[in-house]
Amino acid sequence: MRCSLPAAISEKPAEPNWALANSKIDERELLASMLYREPRLATDRPGLLVIAGKGFASTEFENDLVRRGAELLRPSFKGEKRRKGESLLKSVWQLRSTTP
Repeated sequence: MRCSLPAAISEKPAEPNWALANSKIDERELLASMLYREPRLATDRPGLLVIAGKGFASTEFENDLVRRGAELLRPSFKGEKRRKGESLLKSVWQLRSTTP
């Protein structure tokens, strides 16, 4: 079992949302399930930007986020066109790893 706690940075405080899941379920599937069960996680935050790793790459997942008014920021794969906002990822990852 693994406990997942997506974090949000915003002006308004976010309610803590978590999920307890089988460790064999990948993170993309887990987040998609959380958004399906609690759609307000995205709909209550217009313009939500989901910052994730390459493991979240999926056309279906990205289209689902767009339908909910959110956008996915992740690194591009080799040979893939550079993604919008990708240059910001390095500083975001550094900030995340230094936050206690």
